[in-house]
Amino acid sequence: MSPATESLSVTQPDSALVRALHWSVGGLHWWRRAPLVLPMLCVMQMLVEGLLQLIPWGGMALSKLLVPLLGMGILLGLDEVARGGRLRPGVLLACLRRPRVLSAFGLAAMYGFSVFGFQQLRINIINEKCISV
Repeated sequence: MSPATESLSVTQPDSALVRALHWSVGGLHWWRRAPLVLPMLCVMQMLVEGLLQLIPWGGMALSKLLVPLLGMGILLGLDEVARGGRLRPGVLLACLRRPRVLSAFGLAAMYGFSVFGFQQLRINIINEKCISV
């Protein structure tokens, strides 16, 4: 056996429930490191989406572009927490910093427009069922 495989144990793989519990406990560890900031960031993201949806005409499209950017900022902040750093409210716009901005807008546009497309598809399917009844 090579030294790389000597440390591998031959045990039964964990069940899905055990893996889910480990995953949940890991998330709680992150939450314990920022118990006020993390919920505040998530609520801010929801408030931004709600306020943007109130804007006539372009609000829905704008929310589909900006809200994923805020979510990416939260994920970048959680990555910083995983590396031992602190979670700060400024991470909401962290994906707009210089090296990431173009890829962040591309991902946000792809995500936002696919969500918008699925919403429109769902509306069309519901309307067809209502009309045929």
